[in-house]
Amino acid sequence: MPFIITKKGFTLLGLLVYAGLVVIVGLFITEFTLQIIKIHSEITAIGETSDSAQRAEEIITQEIHHAVNVYAPTSVFNVHPGQLSLETTRYTPSDEDRTFVDFYLDDDHLYMKREGAAAKLITSEQTTVSNFVLTYLNAGTAYPAIRLSLTVAYRSYQTTLVSTVSLRSY
Repeated sequence: MPFIITKKGFTLLGLLVYAGLVVIVGLFITEFTLQIIKIHSEITAIGETSDSAQRAEEIITQEIHHAVNVYAPTSVFNVHPGQLSLETTRYTPSDEDRTFVDFYLDDDHLYMKREGAAAKLITSEQTTVSNFVLTYLNAGTAYPAIRLSLTVAYRSYQTTLVSTVSLRSY
């Protein structure tokens, strides 16, 4: 016969059933919360890699598009890590009509450095660049271009972008 506290009280069986239901609901809520946290973490990682790669690609392609020349002595093509040095008329010092801008990797982060200025990180501090390869296309012709291959990683996610941009060259 089940243990009875009082006539208005609980039975031991009722208490065990109630406790079992609380545990099951608690496990369901815990699992649901863990899944939400995991999904949020994955979305953050995907967003961080995509945003960082797109921002870097936009900055580099804009500079290539506005460049008048590739400065070949300091550029490194067809290997990782590459380096790109451009001669440009954008953001020139007041006493000059042309200046230089460089893109390079340092400690798996992508930097832009304008002549006479400090280097500027153009990828997120949380991401790493695992591939930065530049290819000089149509070198020595009237229509030179640069192909950029960029892979940015964050945690276990990575994004690869490839684009080709013509130099202004006039």
